[in-house]
Amino acid sequence: MFLAILFQIFLYFGIILLVTYWLYPSHVDIEEYFQNKVVWITGASSDTGRELVKQLARHSPTTRLILSGTQDQKLHKLAKELQLDSDHCLVLPLDLERQHDFFKSKIDLVLERFGQIDVLINNAGISHRDSIQETGYNVDARLMNVNYLGTITLSKTVLEHFIERQQGHFVVVSSIASYVGSALYSSYAASKHALRGFFDCLRLEHAQDHIDVTIVCPDFIRTAILPNALEDLISKYGKMYSKSDPSKYACDVLRGIANRKHEIYVSHLTSILIYLRRFFPQLLYYILSHTKSFIRTAILPNALEDLVLKYGKMYSKPDPSKHACDILRGIANRKHEIYVSHLTSILIYLRRFFPQLLYYILSHTKSIMK
Repeated sequence: MFLAILFQIFLYFGIILLVTYWLYPSHVDIEEYFQNKVVWITGASSDTGRELVKQLARHSPTTRLILSGTQDQKLHKLAKELQLDSDHCLVLPLDLERQHDFFKSKIDLVLERFGQIDVLINNAGISHRDSIQETGYNVDARLMNVNYLGTITLSKTVLEHFIERQQGHFVVVSSIASYVGSALYSSYAASKHALRGFFDCLRLEHAQDHIDVTIVCPDFIRTAILPNALEDLISKYGKMYSKSDPSKYACDVLRGIANRKHEIYVSHLTSILIYLRRFFPQLLYYILSHTKSFIRTAILPNALEDLVLKYGKMYSKPDPSKHACDILRGIANRKHEIYVSHLTSILIYLRRFFPQLLYYILSHTKSIMK
């Protein structure tokens, strides 16, 4: 009996792996994907932005680039350094704290020059390090305005063009902070959580428009929010946690974009933290809390609610009194997270290990219900 159950588990797991493999596109190299495309990179004067521009110019010389950022001189210097002529490069200063009309005028300039936009890489962003109590409301507002509102306003404006063309690719350089919070970075982590939520929804809403979304998750080290007490891990465990070579980082990101991956984890540390976040949240909390860090996040897609009616007890919503008791019992036991149904756990499991499978299921929910 036990062997039969074990066999079924392995069988189902194998089927899931096969389906996931089928959903992943075949390997595509950087030059093949970006050939003759128009790629807009915000935050192009930052360290990561510069490296992305350099590697694109190196691996795909036919790509036309729009370089945006707040530091006009640095952008022109970068274009000159890479010998990018006006036929292949447009320097376009951009302030993400502006309004929709400002972004619309910038997009019009791009379309006037190149006629199209194929890929928008949202790399711009700001950070802030301080305790919650010492972080002013104006700082909270600015982080949300730049990292979230500015980014989605630009993206929603570009989205109109993507829908019209029935193709396009959004890339979001986010952070492990969108999964795992860190002490002294509350507002930054909140802005990255919001960004992830928005683009997860965009991916589902516009799948039929052939619009791709790729979220890049650099680790704490690369996003400059590594808790001080974790720095010893770098020297202690060496290569596994070390800061990767900038050119390798950029190539890994561009390769992931070329293969239309939903998420790109830049280092082993990122994957380990997300794994612990899902399966051992209290252990991760203990580790981080003893390195002056903390964790708090929740992701729960709700597009499968109709499964409650179709598949009955396993996915049924709990009795209100049982629901309340489960929550109170979890609170009494000081649990970090309380999942009140099997569906919640299943969705979060799929979200971590089979994101493209979950995306496929959610994007086809309506057809499944029919």
